[in-house]
Amino acid sequence: MFRVRFHLAKGEHFRKWQVRHTDGRVTYHDPETTTILMRDCYLRNSRKVAERIHGGANKSVCAWVLCRKVHIWTSTPQPTPDDTQIAMVRFNPRVLPYWHDEHGTDLDGSRLDRVMSWNRDLFGAMSTSLAMFG
Repeated sequence: MFRVRFHLAKGEHFRKWQVRHTDGRVTYHDPETTTILMRDCYLRNSRKVAERIHGGANKSVCAWVLCRKVHIWTSTPQPTPDDTQIAMVRFNPRVLPYWHDEHGTDLDGSRLDRVMSWNRDLFGAMSTSLAMFG
């Protein structure tokens, strides 16, 4: 499976999307110029690490999206989320130690048919909601 997360380590790839491919390659993508569509996804989190960060510890890698397929757009036009059909999913352990939606609902371990990046945000939905993205 692919593994996608936001890279926060200092250096060349700071604040870029990191994609770990099924063949072991790792690629980085600028959220300002790239949209990533992930299919057959699971929202994963190391809850103990996230709870430590939520309690004040330094940030470390603790959340990612596992997915079976990844499509990456780096040219225009890029697909845009339709917020009437899909929901934003978020992870920031300083705010809440789990994946959540705009209502704060715990989404750790949730399966979504598709998740799409738009800038630094992620939007998720079941297949009928993102059918327009192919």
